Amino acid sequence: SDVCLPICYALAERMSASWVAFARSGSPNHAGIPRWEPWNPDRWPTMVFGREVRAIDDPWGDERRAMAAARAATAGR
Repeated sequence: SDVCLPICYALAERMSASWVAFARSGSPNHAGIPRWEPWNPDRWPTMVFGREVRAIDDPWGDERRAMAAARAATAGR
């Protein structure tokens, strides 16, 4: 719809700029997004693209841990 267009274009621009920056330098960082730290297993830094673009640590950590526990509980059955 027409309502989405400005929001969708802004989101597409930020995401595309991240891909271009990553292709050029190996880092997705650019002036249009918050600082995106390299991934590490302790913090799971993640960029969430939406109406707001946010850098947060382990946004789905509870779900990830629950799935790992379920897999471990059923392993070897």
